[in-house]
Formats: sequence, structure tokens, C-alpha cells
Amino acid sequence: MLFIDLILGAVATVYAHWRLQGTIRSIGQAVVVRSLLAFTGLGTGLIAMNALPDRPAWLAFTVGFGVIHIPAAAIIFLKRQR
Repeated sequence: MLFIDLILGAVATVYAHWRLQGTIRSIGQAVVVRSLLAFTGLGTGLIAMNALPDRPAWLAFTVGFGVIHIPAAAIIFLKRQR
């Protein structure tokens, strides 16, 4: 199950950062949003590492990092559909 989360999180991370510039007006805002996503992802990844001690640390961290990007990717996708 973690590998499915890993794939979904990786796709969401790439999509969110790739399409972000098209949905935000200025480069400064894009930098702020990317930074917030990255730092929140880092924090969530660290929490996932501690919450899943029976899994490899890199896997737990990557899943935590990617999962935080899924809502952002969904919002960007919906905004582009309008």
C-alpha cells in the first residue's frame, strides 16, 4: 500500500510544482507557495519516518513528502479545468 502512496505522491509533487506557475500571478507568490509545500512536505516526511519505524526510512519520508502535495495538485487541477 505504501508503494501506491509513493507513486501518487510523486505524481502529485511533480504535477503541483510543474503547473504552479500557470495558476499564480507572480513569481514571488510561486516561490512562497513552493517553499511552503516543500517545508510542509519535509515536516510531514519526518513525522512519517517516526510513525512508521517498521518501514524503510526513505520510503516513509518520501510518502509523507508526497502526500502533502496531493491536495495542492488537486486544487491546481481543478483551477485549470475552469
